[in-house]
Amino acid sequence: MAKSKRTPETRERILELLRAGNYHKEAYGAAGISADTFYEWMRDDAEFSEAVQKAESDAVAFHVQQILNASVNGAWQASAWYLERKNPDRFGRQDRRPEGADKTEVVIKWADEEDK
Repeated sequence: MAKSKRTPETRERILELLRAGNYHKEAYGAAGISADTFYEWMRDDAEFSEAVQKAESDAVAFHVQQILNASVNGAWQASAWYLERKNPDRFGRQDRRPEGADKTEVVIKWADEEDK
């Protein structure tokens, strides 16, 4: 039987990479597991899932603090770039969103109308 990759070291490596601002794909890839395995762990292990969410929140909080700290020196752009791309709905530039991007057209066609 193959040795399980579900070890405290693998878990911590993933969380460390997420806290540093990496995306899921880079974190699980660098930790040596597949996407299927990562998302299975997320689905089956509530504690791991919560830890992943916290690590991602920690990364965002770090960059928000960087913006606040660096704004005094005028070097906040790198963290702003990160936040725009990591969370475009919250931090993306409003002027770059296509008009109507948040609207969905719904077409309802009644089945009995086709017979007419």
